[in-house]
Amino acid sequence: MKTFSLTSSSLASLFAVLSLTATAQAQTILMDDATVVTNDSQGQITADVLIIDGAITAIGTELAPPVGTAVETLSGQWITPGLFHPFSRVGLVDISLEARTNDSNVKESPTSVSDKASESFNPKAAAIDITRVEGITHAAIATGADKTIFGGLGFIANMSGDFNSVEKDAAFVYAHLGESGAQSAGGTRAASFSQLRAALDDARYYNIRFDGPDDGDTLSRRD
Repeated sequence: MKTFSLTSSSLASLFAVLSLTATAQAQTILMDDATVVTNDSQGQITADVLIIDGAITAIGTELAPPVGTAVETLSGQWITPGLFHPFSRVGLVDISLEARTNDSNVKESPTSVSDKASESFNPKAAAIDITRVEGITHAAIATGADKTIFGGLGFIANMSGDFNSVEKDAAFVYAHLGESGAQSAGGTRAASFSQLRAALDDARYYNIRFDGPDDGDTLSRRD
């Protein structure tokens, strides 16, 4: 048996799409003779990948798996690192036309950038499993906006479906610019950029601007 020397970070990032099903997470699987993208200096290699309970435990040639291991022969097929979705609303919507299950858009809230989208996230939503099977293992998720250009605080989550799958709950502030931002700001792109600059000034000078509850040019006292 020959095993390859991979760093812990590259080993952790390497994720076979076939290992992402609920069945795969509860058993031992050998991905045999696949083209493996290591995401490090070794580039792509032909190797076996051993997965136990959803975690990659070995990568090498002619691996000797435990008794009872399910073997998937993948000659000519690829195993790659998991994909990252740079903007998504997965887990914020169950049924898009049913308002009670749709937390994807901020319409009338008096707050904006202080609204944490992670507090609306449902890791058990049906779309999470579908997204994971497609090979996406992580996503940047945020709500949209109508009332202002700001949709709130976005977050980073993995697609495991676990209740603790939010990895960073306040990762970025989401803002509409372009045509959608123009509509939220009152009709022009210039207005959306003006609101963005005003919000940055509100944040920069918050210690002198917010003597009262409504003293900011764009942001509320809470924001």
